[in-house]
Amino acid sequence: MSTESKYREAMAAKKKFGTWVEAAKQLGVSQSTLRSRAARGPYGKKKPPIPVPAGELEQFQAAAKHFVAEIPPQIESPSITGGYDEKTAEEMWQEAEAGCAEKIKKARTREQFRVRFAEPRIAVAFMSDQHIAPGTPCDLKRMREDAELIRRTPGLYCILGGDGTDNHIKHRSAMLSARSTPTEQWQLYEYYLNILGPKLICAVSGNHDTWSAQIAGLDMLGWLGRTNKIVTASHGAFLEILLGSQEYRVHIRHQYRYNSGFNMTHAVKQMLRMGEHDFDLGVIGHHHEAAMEAFMWRGQQRWACRPGAYQISSAHSAQYGYETAVPTCPTFLLSGQERDIVGFFDVRTAVKYI
Repeated sequence: MSTESKYREAMAAKKKFGTWVEAAKQLGVSQSTLRSRAARGPYGKKKPPIPVPAGELEQFQAAAKHFVAEIPPQIESPSITGGYDEKTAEEMWQEAEAGCAEKIKKARTREQFRVRFAEPRIAVAFMSDQHIAPGTPCDLKRMREDAELIRRTPGLYCILGGDGTDNHIKHRSAMLSARSTPTEQWQLYEYYLNILGPKLICAVSGNHDTWSAQIAGLDMLGWLGRTNKIVTASHGAFLEILLGSQEYRVHIRHQYRYNSGFNMTHAVKQMLRMGEHDFDLGVIGHHHEAAMEAFMWRGQQRWACRPGAYQISSAHSAQYGYETAVPTCPTFLLSGQERDIVGFFDVRTAVKYI
């Protein structure tokens, strides 16, 4: 039954039986239902249709036909050129995917090098944490003498482990107390690199070096490397040294996890145990405390060392109770005829046996 029929039925029953109670009883519905039907009206919740005056609909239809007839049958869209076509989401994805693939390749290979020597035997010295900064407790004299010793000794090479300059651009208090500017420090570091010259195999960035890249977007060590034709690596380097019929694997980083204040070579061993590379020589800098140890791993003798620092002391180390540093340069004699590694705690001692 439609809404209108229910309304008319309810109104007729009320009129016939006099009361809503009697009308509901006769129709067999509740009183509230009958009252609701009457209250909603013949159209329910819908508004009643608006009557159209006689003849108006016909006039409107005639006017609409006339308007349509006036429109040309074919309208050509205008030709619009110029502007900028945005890339589609698919094009953006493809471009991003290619870019990420290149970044992955860089991340996996940028710190891996192969180095071949013609000599039957060489020695490699590891030097770190120069912290060049005039006016501070930095042993520039010994630093220069060690570099000159390496330069003039046949068969002796070196690898740098980071923090070549103090470069305190990150800490305002250290900048205010500094006796030299980062510009001066980097100039002196470039001079130091040129003393080593062709004897420098690779230079790794330290946290002090990377502050320039983090804060100013300027990779100073990378720039010096390109300018002076020096191989550089950020954070660390893995080198396969080919010497005669032998291959020696060297892994050097400025910093690594799992450090111990009681066992300085612990982090190097954990780098071998938990890291990506299986190496013969492992080197970590940063802590300014010299240490060196030979140990067995998977049936072969390995070496772990931590170079000291040419920065003998600093406000930071003195404040927190660290001992003064010793600028050792652990040096290893490598044979090209058989796998044989002989370690020396300092480069000056090693030169006597090369």
